[in-house]
Amino acid sequence: REAKPKKLRQAEGQADILAGALIGLEESDDEYAEEDDDDDNDDEDGTEMITVSTSEQTGMASFAAHEQLTSKLKVAQVECKALRASLRESEKTREKLLQELVTERGSKEKLDTLESRVMELEEDNRDKSLEIQGLQSDLVDVKDLYRNQLTVLLEEKASTLAEAAKAPEPDPPTETAE
Repeated sequence: REAKPKKLRQAEGQADILAGALIGLEESDDEYAEEDDDDDNDDEDGTEMITVSTSEQTGMASFAAHEQLTSKLKVAQVECKALRASLRESEKTREKLLQELVTERGSKEKLDTLESRVMELEEDNRDKSLEIQGLQSDLVDVKDLYRNQLTVLLEEKASTLAEAAKAPEPDPPTETAE
């Protein structure tokens, strides 16, 4: 039995191509028996239609669908490779950022420790400065005390010498003969 020739229609997209191929397979044998009364192969809008048999149409539609699917598969594979490369790069960047974060946290903790140590040292420095001022004041007081004591001792020595000079000298002891 000879198959009824089909008119090719323009299809856009994978779904249209596959639907066209499946429609050709699903039609009943009764529809193939009907003859097309339009002998000049003109469509309603006046454009010429190409007629092909159902088996040719199915073969062409499946070949076109296969080519389109193959093309889309290649595009998807390229996109997949690009996404994997992007993922690897993102992972490297993430690991680098994590390392920097750990380093920064360590630096922050070290900075906090150093800042507290600086504050302790500044406080110790203020305490030492106050202690030095107190000791310098004490040294001045001790110097004044030594001066005063030396002055008093010198005055006593001078008065003792002056009294000794005023007093008659005792007679030296005489020797008695026995």
